[in-house]
This record gives sequence, C-alpha cells and structure tokens, in this order.
Amino acid sequence: MSAAEATPHSVRGWAASVFEKAGGTAALRALADHYALRRGGIFPRLRHRASRPFQILMYHRIQEASRPFSIDTLPIDRFEEHIRHLSRRYRVLPLTELVRQARERSLPPRSVAITFDDGYRDNFTHAWPILRRFGVPATIFLATGFIGSGSALWHDQVLHAFAHSRRDRYPDPWTDETVTLHGAQEGERAAHAVLARLKRLPGSQRELEIARLFETLRVDRREVPSDLMLEWGEVRTMASSGIEFGSHTVNHPILSLESRDVVAFELAESKRTLERELDREATLFAYPNGGVADYTPETIRLVRAAGYDCALTTRFGTNEAGDDPYEWKRGTPWEEERSVFSLKLALYRALES
Repeated sequence: MSAAEATPHSVRGWAASVFEKAGGTAALRALADHYALRRGGIFPRLRHRASRPFQILMYHRIQEASRPFSIDTLPIDRFEEHIRHLSRRYRVLPLTELVRQARERSLPPRSVAITFDDGYRDNFTHAWPILRRFGVPATIFLATGFIGSGSALWHDQVLHAFAHSRRDRYPDPWTDETVTLHGAQEGERAAHAVLARLKRLPGSQRELEIARLFETLRVDRREVPSDLMLEWGEVRTMASSGIEFGSHTVNHPILSLESRDVVAFELAESKRTLERELDREATLFAYPNGGVADYTPETIRLVRAAGYDCALTTRFGTNEAGDDPYEWKRGTPWEEERSVFSLKLALYRALES
C-alpha cells in the first residue's frame, strides 16, 4: 500500500477511509449493479435497473506534477492510484467490448472503460507504462490533424502565449479592459478567460483571433512546443499492445458551431486517417468539448452516417445499456485521496443520471 493510500490528507479522506473499511464502498458498488438511487425529497429512492450500469472515465494529460498554464492534467502518482484501484475493484473493458456487451445486454458487474482525449504524447510516455503494468485497456481519441504534425492544439497555443508573454499587461479586445499579467496566477486567469471566449467561435474565426493574440502578447508562435502530441509510430506501438484508438475529429472544432459540410469532413477524414495509419476499422468517436451545447441532433445523425458505433460526450454521469450510444456520458472524480476517489466512483455509479 502506498503512503497516499495509507494516510488520508483531510477529514473527508479520513471519513471515506473509515466508510470503506466498514464495507460501505463495496456495498455501494454491489447495490449499483441492481438499483439506482433517485435523488429528490428528504430520502433517496431506489429504482430497479433493467440492466447493469457502466462508467466511462475520461482523462487528458498525465504529467509528473501539475504545472502552471496547463489544463486537464493529472499527476502520474494519482493516475497510478486510479488504475490500481480500478484493476482491483472493477472490470475494465475495452470500449469496443463495452459497446458490444451493452448492445447485447450482457455487461459484467462493475463494468468500466478508460478513455483519453486529444492524443497527447504523455499518454505514451507516462500513462501507457502504468496501463501495461496493471493489464488495463484504454481508448485514446485522437485529433488526427495534430498527430505527427509538430503542431499543438489551439488551447495549448493560447496557454503558451500567456505563459511566455513579453508584456505585463494584456489589452483585452472583448472587454476593452487592460488585464495585468504580473504573475502566473494573473496570467492563468487571463488565459482561461480568453479560452472560454475563443471556444465559442467557429474554427476559422478563432484562428484569426489566436494569430492576433500572439502579436498582442509579443510571442513568436513558432516557439510553441512541437512535441506535445503523439507521433504515429507511438500510436502504432500502443495499438499493437491492445490500446484502442478513436476519432476526435481532425482539427478539434466544436461541431455545433460548424457547417454541415465541415462536420461531415471532420468525421470522415479523421476516420480515414485512423484506418490508413492503423490498418483497422475506426468505429469509436468522442465529441470535441462534448458538452450539451457542443453537438446537435444533426451532429448525431452525421456521426451515425459516418460509420461510428458510439460517440462519447463529456456530460457527467453513468450509463445503462438502453441509453443512446451516441450520447454516452463520461467523467472522473478528480480526487487527491484514493479513498475519496473510491467512494465517489461507487456513489456516482449508484446515483441515477
């Protein structure tokens, strides 16, 4: 047992550890395979499930430690604790197997799938060795236009611009205010405000704004790191050992903001690229950003027409076999203590989504 497992860091961690040792977390896991807890009123109510639930966990970057100007990262040691726990207490399935067994309503108890979005190189250098050590499968959704390209995703470019700005003030064109950039905390706050605005722009307009941002912040765009994303050789190496790969589009646009032709291209071209590079059918898809506003009923029709068997959102929750596989939910309890991670994972599984 690691020190992180043995020593809770908070009252909440201590309480979760006591609850786990008393058998409460295991009881929740067992309950969830047969009943869902309906919230509302003073006490939750139980609903008998027609089929076993399953969870899809979502990760992005796995790094040695959390860093400034970085989003959606998890330290290596915490990721290892997650995978150790999942390998001991859950049935971790490849996503393609989860799709098949959900369709056949033959899911085993405590079914879980592990996914990564975007295709960062640290999935190969940091996450994959841990997955191999515990014999745990996973699926990585690639924004194929960035794999082996030496280019970074647009949000990483924005973060780089603020992290390396040669200015101590940023004249915000959206608010006409001047934002100070004296320290990492102020710079990160400004960067995330800009990211939130850029996220809601169509890709072509966003690219113009990012180019202007680099000029404003006096940062050479050519200095953005070229090794953030996976190379195709690394993808093939992982694929040969059982890691699955799915589409996350070509350019990572928010599909609800794009024209029908752009969406169709992003879906078809990313699928063709995966099948050409890996010499196998690509049937798995994850919506970029993946919130309820980021895809539409027309998007779902186009995903089906492109030949994908499922499409994952970032909407938090647990799934059941009868749920639409083109709107499957995902999430991860990002907790410092393993006991809290264990409890929340079991609790979220038991709650009705």
